[in-house]
Amino acid sequence: MYIMHIQKTDRNSASLFLLLFTAVAFFCSLRSHAQPPPNLIYAPVVTTGLSSPVDIVNAGDGTNRLFIVERTGKVRIINGGVLLAAAFLDISDSFPPGDENGFLSMAFHPEYETNGYLFIYYLNADYDIRITRFQSAAPTTNTPINQTTGVVIMTIPAVTASFHNGGKLNFGPDGHLYFAPGDGSPGGDPDNHAQDGNLLWGKMIRINVDNFTTPPYYTIPANNPYVNDPAVRDEIFAIGLRNPWRWSFDRLNHDVWVADVGESAWEEVNYRSLASSGGINYGWRCYEGNEDYVTAGCLPQSNYVFPVFTYPHNSATGGYSVIGGHVYRGTEFAAMYGYYICVDFVTGNAWLIKPNGSGGWNISQQSGLATGIVGFGEDENGVLYAVKLSGTLFKITTNSGGPLPVTLLQFNVKAFTGYNEVRWKTVNEQHIAHYEIEYSTDRVSYAIAGRVHAVNNPAENN
Repeated sequence: MYIMHIQKTDRNSASLFLLLFTAVAFFCSLRSHAQPPPNLIYAPVVTTGLSSPVDIVNAGDGTNRLFIVERTGKVRIINGGVLLAAAFLDISDSFPPGDENGFLSMAFHPEYETNGYLFIYYLNADYDIRITRFQSAAPTTNTPINQTTGVVIMTIPAVTASFHNGGKLNFGPDGHLYFAPGDGSPGGDPDNHAQDGNLLWGKMIRINVDNFTTPPYYTIPANNPYVNDPAVRDEIFAIGLRNPWRWSFDRLNHDVWVADVGESAWEEVNYRSLASSGGINYGWRCYEGNEDYVTAGCLPQSNYVFPVFTYPHNSATGGYSVIGGHVYRGTEFAAMYGYYICVDFVTGNAWLIKPNGSGGWNISQQSGLATGIVGFGEDENGVLYAVKLSGTLFKITTNSGGPLPVTLLQFNVKAFTGYNEVRWKTVNEQHIAHYEIEYSTDRVSYAIAGRVHAVNNPAENN
């Protein structure tokens, strides 16, 4: 049995609540600070039956099903590793032709298990981006969605061409819906859409979609960063993106990771904490990655946020189209924990990115993996998956470090006068250096509250 006493300072009861749940996450991670990055393995789960899959999501409803978005217009269910024959949703007659068009993403409402609402992102026949809401009559079942429940909540009119459509929907920890259209340009953003505050193209958008009964079925969050700026649309959360095809929230601390597909020379990955991710300018078209692109008329460089990682357009050390992934927070592969994983669509090169503890980043490249990966997704337990446009679903695994070398048996927190007591018990404990407890007062920023050395004696079940 492990015991930790944590002195109370200004931590209130809410802090204690967050301490408990953050501690569980970090017990499961068992972070090793000195080990090399893991060797990624793509393990096939489904190899036939999918048509141009582009996105993977879960419903957060306790069923742990995977929902696969097919660009050609269907949502398919994978239950227990098996692809079901019937489509969950079918809107195949709604799309124009073209490689960057079609059905691109979906997201389930945080209360989907009870209200049945889900949202999709696609291009209609006029090449407009459209966000449409549907409702399931039986959310935790595989019953197909009735198309007549569809309600369009937003249409973003096409601009110069049907390119750089972005395409990823995510609900944030605040319950709002986020998505990021690209600049809508065929190349170079000649009309500077990404910097035009009157257009939603080339931006990160945040809206509240809990208005279920009254058109337009969404509202503007009162704390959106530009609500008092007449030069910028109220829906806009951030500016200056080229084609953020896939981006994600870290499920642990909600940090924002945006992989923005480059123009002629550089691909980039952007990182911000959620608290600092609103009201910023990612820099396109003034900058491509860290390099000047078209700086005429741009603000001083200090007004833009630059990526934490870029890679060049070549086949050996880079690629030509970045596909954003996730920070791995699953418990099955301890060696992968805390790494942000992204790949290049063309070359198959993959990168693992992790904070180095000194304000910088440890970044490693892995080559020789599958090409054609277009999207990543997590199941309810943080297991990471990827889809190849040709129709394969992979589980992302590793042979580094072996399986998680501990099982958490008990965990309890109790408040005393002047301190909080944390007790936990494990079984199968092996090769563990120490345990860390972290706490937060805002569910965004986390700090270490204490550290306990591990016993590593499985026979005693300590």
